[in-house]
Amino acid sequence: MTDRFTREVSRRTGRSEQSVRRDAQRGKILGPALLDRVAGTSLDKGSKLDALAKLPEPEWKATVLLET
Repeated sequence: MTDRFTREVSRRTGRSEQSVRRDAQRGKILGPALLDRVAGTSLDKGSKLDALAKLPEPEWKATVLLET
């Protein structure tokens, strides 16, 4: 992701560049389908998503299936 992109998204949304980068990294690792599935659940928090992203893929998929 380019600095220009994160800077522009940050400017338009009022969020920090670091926050924009973290969200993009979560999306890259976990994918949009998983993020859609956890939206509005107890897993829909940055710290929980970061913890999932650190697990091997089969483990985070199993965790999401159990929690949703």
